[in-house]
Amino acid sequence: MKRRTGEGPLEWDGRKVYTGADLEELTDAVDDPEHVENPEHYRRRLRHGIALVLVLLLVVAMGVAGYLVLTKRLDLSWPQPGSDAAAAPSEPACPPGERQYLDPAGVTVDVYNATSRPGLAEGTRAQLVDRGFRPGVLGNDSLPSRGMVGLVVSGPEGYDAALTVQRQLPGAAYERDDDMAGVTVRLVLGESFQELQPAAEVSTEPGPLVCR
Repeated sequence: MKRRTGEGPLEWDGRKVYTGADLEELTDAVDDPEHVENPEHYRRRLRHGIALVLVLLLVVAMGVAGYLVLTKRLDLSWPQPGSDAAAAPSEPACPPGERQYLDPAGVTVDVYNATSRPGLAEGTRAQLVDRGFRPGVLGNDSLPSRGMVGLVVSGPEGYDAALTVQRQLPGAAYERDDDMAGVTVRLVLGESFQELQPAAEVSTEPGPLVCR
């Protein structure tokens, strides 16, 4: 039996009967974006939660990367174009293998004086010219050590020419200079230099360059 008690809801046999007004009220509640049972509300909260997790992961990753960089466990540097790291491996400072003794007539020698003895470079160059070498420039220079006999310098193309000159000065060391081209050799005379190897005792056999 349908009855209404006071201002309460309409009932039928003890069960609540929903009227049009009741249904409209429920619809308005579901459409409310702040209603806990609204699907759009859940989706918005889910998006906010995902965004928060991503931000936290990013912060953690940056913190870990910073720690690894500070402890030098992670190198973030990039080689610049033209730098040594980006360039192809260069030749070793002391060229390996045997070199050939050349005809001195094809070798030009620049002679430099790294001592306090005047005229040393000029006199030595004259002796080398007597042995068939082509005369190069004269000048003064310095050596890494005052106790050196001398330094024989050439570019990669002048390894054989450098061996030919080095054989004239026992005890002289070899050094490569990549800026030098051709078979021109730079000879720097040091304080321990006394005289050239006697021409008759100069070995013309192939052999390695002697580096310092």
